[in-house]
Amino acid sequence: MSTNTYAQEKAQVFPKEGLMVFKGLDDTSSPPVVLDGRASDIQNIILDNTGTATKRYGYSFEVMLDTNDVSDAFNATTSLYELVKSNGITTRIATTASKLFAWSLGNKTDITSGVTITPNDNYLWNWITAFDYAIGTNGVDPPIQTNGTTTSTFNFTGLTATSVPTKAKCVIFWKNYLVFGNTYENSVARTTRIRWSNVGTISTWSDDDYQDIATLGGQQIEGFGTIYDDLYIFLTDSIYKVSLTGGDALITVTKVSEGIGAVSRNNIKSISIGNTEGLIFLTRDKTINYLDGVKVQEISSNIDGVMDDLSQTRLKYASAIVDRGTSHYYLSVTSGTGSTNNQILDFNYGIGEWSKHKGVNANAFCIANDANEVSQVYFGDYDSFIFQMSDPDLNSDVAGETGVFDSSSIIDTTTASGLVVLYDTSADFTDVTGATVTITSGTGIDEESVIASTTSSGIVVVGNLTATTNSGYSIGSVEAYYTTKWYDFGSSPQRKNYGELFLWATTDTSATMQIFSATDFSSTIASTDVTLNADGSLWGTAIWGNSTWGGTSTSLSRIPLSQSGRFIKYRFSESSIDEPMELYGYSTIYWPGDYF
Repeated sequence: MSTNTYAQEKAQVFPKEGLMVFKGLDDTSSPPVVLDGRASDIQNIILDNTGTATKRYGYSFEVMLDTNDVSDAFNATTSLYELVKSNGITTRIATTASKLFAWSLGNKTDITSGVTITPNDNYLWNWITAFDYAIGTNGVDPPIQTNGTTTSTFNFTGLTATSVPTKAKCVIFWKNYLVFGNTYENSVARTTRIRWSNVGTISTWSDDDYQDIATLGGQQIEGFGTIYDDLYIFLTDSIYKVSLTGGDALITVTKVSEGIGAVSRNNIKSISIGNTEGLIFLTRDKTINYLDGVKVQEISSNIDGVMDDLSQTRLKYASAIVDRGTSHYYLSVTSGTGSTNNQILDFNYGIGEWSKHKGVNANAFCIANDANEVSQVYFGDYDSFIFQMSDPDLNSDVAGETGVFDSSSIIDTTTASGLVVLYDTSADFTDVTGATVTITSGTGIDEESVIASTTSSGIVVVGNLTATTNSGYSIGSVEAYYTTKWYDFGSSPQRKNYGELFLWATTDTSATMQIFSATDFSSTIASTDVTLNADGSLWGTAIWGNSTWGGTSTSLSRIPLSQSGRFIKYRFSESSIDEPMELYGYSTIYWPGDYF
């Protein structure tokens, strides 16, 4: 950009020192008071403690649980769990429809063994490990246990018939006691009861080993959690702490919180921050909170807009997982009028910042080791598929393809009949099983479906897409964007002439992205295509090599703005298949103007 000497003398940079880094979402505060670095909107962006914003990796396909049994038809995955035995043997298990499977990459084994599993997408199972068994409850069927090979209904040996829980909402193994909560005994719902085994065993029980908490108080036990040595019982609108005392009074129960509780068991998760432990949980009031053992603190106050848009009726079906290796709490929720989970809320508890993700339609999660003994997050969707949620080798979900369909027909597969198959003879569909296809143009536009299998030149989809000849499609795309706050550069009344945006980003992989800018709360935006190319330098882009930047190839790009106003905001976007985006920071060159 050419400027005169006077203009150059007046030019200023924001921020004055360094670059503006990328922080989390704030859709609660009014625009003028949002903290610098925060986002006004965000999607499919991973935030870390260095201030980097990275387009999330794609997820990779593990296995499909659907079989040729008439009892299942691409049903939802209703639980995932890794059973780790004392001898080091691990087994990953999953439920769908009326079946329990042991699974690994590309393989599944039916281990149901005749136990009762009622098919329903919302009957989510809760698992714990005790004495080398995975013990599960779903609040509907009798509790079950499995060693990863054989499965049976759980046996409450020692209880009289009137004391046996025929179902329970939650279960935990605590201080060598197996504890069930919110039980159903003798055809009576004991919604605030906990019942525990004899110490050091899961096989022997006594009729008198139970306690009712806040009986007939209009609440029920929703879930359990532990902080250090204490058990925390989450009711609908209160939290109780259980401590082991021994003697005649085995436990003491004290109230920790009144007026706030958990909405369901599958979102209560333990985290560690430094040397402290605590529990994160979702309430029926659409807030996400942190319990340190003594007090409760809301941690979702910056994302009130997102929380307000959640489906109230589906809060109880939200599922969560904690990735301790990266300090992320992932909560799968239903946004808007959806009938299934369609959004991931991502809290990086190491830095206290929020992001959100689209395209990961998780009904169940687990943490398990992959083939290289690396801990991974896995999720199960609503069509019986299981995925590794983040695969560093993928920049699209499963695989990326775009094109136009040539024709369609009906086909039978090994597990189902009458499925739609869509053909594109120019495409390579060898690796797209499990990916989601989106119709982008023509008949069926905006329809989506999961790919169940492939033919030599076609994809077989779950459900009935209406796409036909000449319908355009995209497979596996991850639409990522980061929209900044409205910046006034410290003076809201003053007009500014915006000259250039400087963007620091990685160029490890060639990527084309878009940058949008807008001024003064206008919906009219300007866009610029930016190419970050590791092979060389485009106009306005300087490349630093590996030797200078410790193994990371980076670029500092200059983007002309030629806009004026009192406020400006930016949007960094990458929606192309197989393309990454990793941004380190940005700054703006501007010239101060008048106050009128």
